[in-house]
Amino acid sequence: METSSLGQERKIVLHTGDISGNYSCDTFSGSTIQTSAFVAILPSSKSARVAAQRLKKELVEKITDPVGKIIGQNSSSSGTSILDSSTYQLPGPDICSHLLIWVGNDQTAEKEALELLDEWLAKGKNYIVLPVFPNIPQIHTVLPKSISHLNATKWSSSFYGVVSAIFSLIGLSPDQLRVFISYRQGETRHLAEQLFDALSRLRYDVFLDRFKIPLAVNFQEYLTQELADKAMIIVLESKTFYESEWTVYEVSFATKNRLGLMALQMPGAKPDSNSKKYVTGISEQQRIKLDITDFKTTDETVDLEVDTLDLTEDALDRILQRITTEHHRAHAFRLDYLTESVLSALRLAGTSEPELRNDGLIYVQPKAASGSNQQYVIAVTTRPFDFPDVHKTHTRLPSPTGQPPQFAIGILFGPPAFWIEANKARFKWLTGISKIYAFDEGELSSMADKLAGGTLY
Repeated sequence: METSSLGQERKIVLHTGDISGNYSCDTFSGSTIQTSAFVAILPSSKSARVAAQRLKKELVEKITDPVGKIIGQNSSSSGTSILDSSTYQLPGPDICSHLLIWVGNDQTAEKEALELLDEWLAKGKNYIVLPVFPNIPQIHTVLPKSISHLNATKWSSSFYGVVSAIFSLIGLSPDQLRVFISYRQGETRHLAEQLFDALSRLRYDVFLDRFKIPLAVNFQEYLTQELADKAMIIVLESKTFYESEWTVYEVSFATKNRLGLMALQMPGAKPDSNSKKYVTGISEQQRIKLDITDFKTTDETVDLEVDTLDLTEDALDRILQRITTEHHRAHAFRLDYLTESVLSALRLAGTSEPELRNDGLIYVQPKAASGSNQQYVIAVTTRPFDFPDVHKTHTRLPSPTGQPPQFAIGILFGPPAFWIEANKARFKWLTGISKIYAFDEGELSSMADKLAGGTLY
């Protein structure tokens, strides 16, 4: 994706110590970068530098995948501090994420690295540290005392789980990674549960109907609410997957509402395009075709339809990496689409030129003819609104000197919410006491007209 005007002000700055002891800097910009961030990767010792470079490589690959372009890339000398963000015209840490990734191993940290860690921590509570270690026992014995209270993340053969954690911490992906598993219980229940367990360990919020639907609720209403709440759907394509009205409904909903889609096609299962219930929307690029070698088997003949086989470690690892990539893509493209839609609607309605700032919020005022100087602050979300969205919008409202906090009016904009009645009532109460307005895609034109006319107050 080419860099658009949306990304000109917002950027990610990545500082990394290389294996020679120098520091390099990469700067990224693109329309799917919602907020600016400064990230420093600090190896704890010379022996940890190779792992730090591997992490940087995977991080750069995932950043540039949906974002599309590195707009600046330069190397600095070893005299430049890896912790210095002052030359990049970034906002303060209350708006722009400042993250230090401490890459450790089973060796004691070196004095120089510990001094840099202490320097970072002395900057204040908004300067975050993420400890990253290989999958070794007793990490606490090699964690520096100053960060021994922090929860560390681990890597094994790949850093995809670490990259997901970094993206959440700097705002490149939602705080919670959300996926929906669509499957037929009689054919792929075992695989669905294996994925549920593996993704849950990676801190995903995973919907699997067997575990998540409460008793005595309207099944379809609850299912639709959960679908709308997720960034992507993982489809387990078995032989009769497209013969179920529920699984067909789930794929159709994802396609209609621009959710991410990824399919795992079981051995011997091919989508039947002649079936009356077959739905399009999953391309070959979104499909992983599994075969017998991807499952743990014995020498005995195994009937895969029995659904009792586990994926091999290599196959599971490959699938989890792909899910991580597709989840980030789905979030990035949906955010870009919704943000562009809001900006276009505001311009068409005749508001002041909307400004998308470093904090990821859109600032706009009514058109001059309205006679109003009211300021509006819009937060765009990629899923139905939740409490953190209301809180973020409310706390970021600017308050000019001498003016009350309500001088600027907060607005939430996102995809349609298909809430059950109880959740509708809770959200209405929350927006009422916080004085935040909420609009979904179907109300975009109405929202833009009201902002242009200055009639929301």
